[in-house]
Amino acid sequence: MELAFECPTPMLKDIQPLGDFDFALSHLVLQDKDYAEYYKRFRKGRVGNRLSILDNSTNELLEPCSIKDISKAAEIISPHYIVAPDWLGDADRTLEGLRKSIKAFGKIKVFPVAQGGTADEAYEMAKQIRGDFTCIAVPYDIGSSRKDTALEMGKGRISFLARLDFLGFEWIHLLGMTGLWELNQIDIEALGNVHLTMDTGLPILTGMTGMRLTEGHLETKERPTLERMENCSDYRMEDVYFNIAYLRRYTGGIGR
Repeated sequence: MELAFECPTPMLKDIQPLGDFDFALSHLVLQDKDYAEYYKRFRKGRVGNRLSILDNSTNELLEPCSIKDISKAAEIISPHYIVAPDWLGDADRTLEGLRKSIKAFGKIKVFPVAQGGTADEAYEMAKQIRGDFTCIAVPYDIGSSRKDTALEMGKGRISFLARLDFLGFEWIHLLGMTGLWELNQIDIEALGNVHLTMDTGLPILTGMTGMRLTEGHLETKERPTLERMENCSDYRMEDVYFNIAYLRRYTGGIGR
């Protein structure tokens, strides 16, 4: 599994090089000049043209940035892919956002997201996506409520991923992470040659709060991870680095 890490702007230069690809948030590209400049410079300076994905910031803002704002952010950092706008639990609105994204950016640059009020709804949307795409992004709260526990969310996404096996996607991106237990439940054999990627701020947040991934987990994800990181102080970077290294080792055999 390939990983991208989310962190506050002051930590970018220390954390981002430890990931396999870049995963930038549209709203921060537009609001934070240092954040935007980092990704702009980092994108141009990487050997081998490092993969870059621009997210729509749904998880952080509770609704996605507009197509207009995402387009402005894309002009600044020139990503390879743009995550289409998605609305938690709303397949119809998310499909409309996908159609508008294709029109604005071209199908080749768009990364579609599965959504739905229920797991069945989200699966029906995934089938529609498969008609035009070989890639799909799956949120950590697919078919769940933000008030559910992280464990409940993880169980829900694992169940959803098991159903995706039948649709033949070549690339599945996991939007966020609930805990190690979720990753431990991924059926590697069923995935076959699926390219599996994930963006997460969890190892950074847990490290900043003095917790190691081997010792515990977050009970809830009701507050966005980045917001919680931005409010942390007096932390030890060795705990953050431990968590990143542990997660990289833990996910080394998951996905190709």
